[in-house]
Amino acid sequence: MAVAMAVVFQVVIGVFYSRKEAVLTIMLFGVVLAIYG
Repeated sequence: MAVAMAVVFQVVIGVFYSRKEAVLTIMLFGVVLAIYG
């Protein structure tokens, strides 16, 4: 499911990047899901 993917993606990004970058990446990922999801 898209929601599950978003959660996993957030965790992975949170591990490898700083919190600020993770938030920006999740926002971008959310926009992509909204457009193509």
